[in-house]
Amino acid sequence: MGFKIKAFLIAAVLCLAFTGLSSAADDAKVCWEKPCNTTVEQCDNETVFTLNDVNEEADVVYSDQGYYYVSMDESFNNGERVISDGDIRLTGYHDNYDPNTKVSSGDGDVNDGVVEVIDEPFKYMDINDNGQYDLYDPVYVDVNNDSTITTGDIRLTDVPPVDVYSLEKVEGEYGEKLYDAGEWGLEAWSVVKSGDEDNGMDIATIGSGEAVDLLGWVDADDSGDWTCEDKLYIKDTTNSWWFEDVVTINDVRLYIPPDEECVPECGTKVAQGDHDATYALTPSDATLSYYEYSEGREIYMDMDNDGKVSVGDVRLTAVSTTYEPNTKVKFSDEKDLGHDLIPASQADIDIKYADLEETADGYSLGDPVYIDMDDNGEVSDGDVRLTDSPVFDSGDMTAGEAGEAWSIVTSGDTVTDDADAGWGLKSIGDAPGPVGTVGYIDTDATGDWTCPDKLYFQQPVGEEFVNKGSNELGNDAYAHNLFTTVGDLRLYVPYNDPNSPFHGVEAWPECGTKVTTCDVDVTYALLEHPEVYDIDQLLAYSDRNDNGMFDSEDNVYIDMDASGEVTIGDVRLTDVAIKEDFYPNNTKVADEHSRELNDELNYFADDEADWEALEDSNRDLLNLIGDLEYNTDDINIMWFDADCSGTWTCVDGIYLQSVHDTDGYNEASEYFVTHGDDRLFIPPDLVSEGGMDEPEYNQFDADQNGVISAGELSSAIDAFYAGNLSGSELSEVIDYFYLGGTGYL
Repeated sequence: MGFKIKAFLIAAVLCLAFTGLSSAADDAKVCWEKPCNTTVEQCDNETVFTLNDVNEEADVVYSDQGYYYVSMDESFNNGERVISDGDIRLTGYHDNYDPNTKVSSGDGDVNDGVVEVIDEPFKYMDINDNGQYDLYDPVYVDVNNDSTITTGDIRLTDVPPVDVYSLEKVEGEYGEKLYDAGEWGLEAWSVVKSGDEDNGMDIATIGSGEAVDLLGWVDADDSGDWTCEDKLYIKDTTNSWWFEDVVTINDVRLYIPPDEECVPECGTKVAQGDHDATYALTPSDATLSYYEYSEGREIYMDMDNDGKVSVGDVRLTAVSTTYEPNTKVKFSDEKDLGHDLIPASQADIDIKYADLEETADGYSLGDPVYIDMDDNGEVSDGDVRLTDSPVFDSGDMTAGEAGEAWSIVTSGDTVTDDADAGWGLKSIGDAPGPVGTVGYIDTDATGDWTCPDKLYFQQPVGEEFVNKGSNELGNDAYAHNLFTTVGDLRLYVPYNDPNSPFHGVEAWPECGTKVTTCDVDVTYALLEHPEVYDIDQLLAYSDRNDNGMFDSEDNVYIDMDASGEVTIGDVRLTDVAIKEDFYPNNTKVADEHSRELNDELNYFADDEADWEALEDSNRDLLNLIGDLEYNTDDINIMWFDADCSGTWTCVDGIYLQSVHDTDGYNEASEYFVTHGDDRLFIPPDLVSEGGMDEPEYNQFDADQNGVISAGELSSAIDAFYAGNLSGSELSEVIDYFYLGGTGYL
């Protein structure tokens, strides 16, 4: 699936050893790929591909030379609209230029006349007849707008673009593969000819079908303008509004510059696992529910909220001895199919967490999650663990020592209590429901909960969720609650489900685990500073020589609490030397005995002369901010909460962002780490030396998370008995298994 680089670092050990600051997630896994004083590049792990709107004059056009283009704006020569620099060729130009090339000044087709603007050019063939534009459907330019594939139309993807699976909810057909990618032998950028298999088939518009609505571009060089390095996509506008802010599953790569290192070529669709994919969440009507019988209760996520166990519902507990937790109900599951379900709220059953991270502001990354079956507010007999407990190594306990994800708590007078019995439980926030904390990755972009999709219980950020019916950003909840971000809990992953057609087929982190910065499904969403937004309002210096002006002897800080003095948590942008004490730049103030504590800070924004002196300084990290204008509004300072603690801790980072005041600029870019952002502070002891090299995963570590699960151990044992694995190799896998959440990397 092309999953990218991962590395695992144990945060708290390093935080406590090197900085003295406490971390909200004592042993949360945190990955920082590159250090401070570096710029985020396209292929970096953090990069989110946000989409800007194209010029409102953008069209698909036909030239007087007989070729088709995406005209990015209206350019005129002697009063006639013409092909111009920056337009994209949809067909080859004579033998000079291929399709999917960008017109440059001096090219032979510059100033060719535009003779026709194509109405509703972007259409799709509904290859699986589900009445919905989805990942499986090939895309065309309908040159004559007749909604039929005819000679001369242009294929923008292979036919089909990906492997196609049946969506027919019929026993024996649902989830079965219908076609391999490209099986029809009709390639992207080819022109439809008489006799082609798709000639004569119906096609329908994607959304409005118009270029101005469907096209979005990635500002790869952070210039604010459409330039050579930038990329052009056809957005899937058939889903919720926030999907259009980023490159996500089912978008079509319409123009990708040649020789890209980490982005698949043009003429392909964005699919799960691609580097340019961002995982927007589809809101779900799922309701936490239970089936009650004489021996107890069985817990489900009622995905269609119909009050019955039906196809597609997810079991959160085992059903008798027949079905395991984290399995999806299928057609032949006669043991529970059709059972009446009762909303869990009627029995005060709720999803809660044990607050192990006492320094955190509520529910955070390191807190284990439970179904509190008796609503007694503590971990007790019969409660269900939805994560390992603890999630990561915590104090004297190793990850999962009290119990693994999906296990049942044992406690009482006649048994030995589990280690977590008696821990207090707290409510997370909104219970799962139509406007609650459950969403799913629509892996096949069908707009419905289907076989390959993944279910998440979100880590809520902000006081309330963004109104999912309004297209407004406005707060931190936008990026964190509408995309998969650090702390979200994977409730269902088909890779782990033996009932799923996708069992063992596609690699993905396991269900019952939380998203960390190391994972393929993480989105690097950013938070605003709680008090200020612009960098110049936090930049300050300590006037060490007391001369009333900034000079080379003064120490520069980011005043993180805007207190006007040096306090714990402030970030040093320059080396600090006071008597015999020395603190390097790119470190946090952490020592309560530091000589710099309580030093008065002078804000650069208060004095233009100080700002000019700052601009002239290239000392340590000051080179990152030397080009800023006085009292600028063009740069934001944003914070990445790596342990989702809601507080500024030792594992977190700070980014500087450029804000572009240009037509089509997407303000969503300010809520994510994107191309061109500068790393102003990255915890130095949590950066992988030499970059994040590809780890050597054990062959049975199917989800490549550095941990051997019980299921993966079982696969190794099967391989041993089948004669495909030696005893020493099996012994190694067993050793890795007993390492638990610590991992073997």
